[in-house]
Amino acid sequence: MKKEKSVDTEMKVYNMIRQAIWTREIPPNSKLVEATIAEKFGVSRTPIRAALKKLSYEGLVTIIPRKGAFVTQPTIEEFMEVFSCRLLLERETARLAAKNITANQIGRMKKLIENQINEHSSKNFEEFINHNNEMHMIVAEASHNSYYIKYVGEMLTKSNIFLIFYDRFYSTSIEESHALKEHKELIAALETRDANLCAETMYNHVKNTYKNLTMAIFESVTPIYNPDI
Repeated sequence: MKKEKSVDTEMKVYNMIRQAIWTREIPPNSKLVEATIAEKFGVSRTPIRAALKKLSYEGLVTIIPRKGAFVTQPTIEEFMEVFSCRLLLERETARLAAKNITANQIGRMKKLIENQINEHSSKNFEEFINHNNEMHMIVAEASHNSYYIKYVGEMLTKSNIFLIFYDRFYSTSIEESHALKEHKELIAALETRDANLCAETMYNHVKNTYKNLTMAIFESVTPIYNPDI
């Protein structure tokens, strides 16, 4: 029973910190002081350390020896590298997916858009991103290339960090959402089975995500958009 209580406490602390990061209550590079968290939740430092370690595995927290735990501050270089990879990888996965994607997979993508519309209305950002990733992974899976599947998955996980901290989800209406509009365009392209159209539609979608995030980051940091990417 004692072990179960410890796990419950760890999960409670983990969920509370994670939610605060997702909703931007705690901004990037903020120090997460164990003593402050312990006082706030009325718990010992042991479950806090476990929760912070778990968050570090997800990339939301960076633990620096002898300095402590900080909300991750993604770098400009990482941002550009991730999206450079995504542009190349996902254009080719879409090209291959045009030949292989099934009616069932396209049906799943259409259902995901319905979910995303509901999540956008209720401002459930975490589920919106989860379903966004699933949408992209369906295309990757339809490429039938195990390496594309692996690396697209990794790049989406990396992208999540930038979306969490900088995406304009909370201030954008459904009508203004580029993601929803472009996901519909991607499905329409896949239904044509035109490999070049699918490749360019995916490329433009990822590039627009990059450009929109760049503008959001520009407001809080420095301009980083490179039109040659």
